[in-house]
Amino acid sequence: MDDGRDAGEVMWLHGQVCDTQGRPVANAIVDIWHANTLGELLVLRSESERL
Repeated sequence: MDDGRDAGEVMWLHGQVCDTQGRPVANAIVDIWHANTLGELLVLRSESERL
């Protein structure tokens, strides 16, 4: 999610989740968190801090 306030580049990730035998895992979910340039996770900041 990019609110346009921080400098940086768009990062695209793609891949496949596999089991230990190398077989694709159906319906796997990967949850990735990425901080802004200040090291903050914006989803954890309150609305008043975002102003």
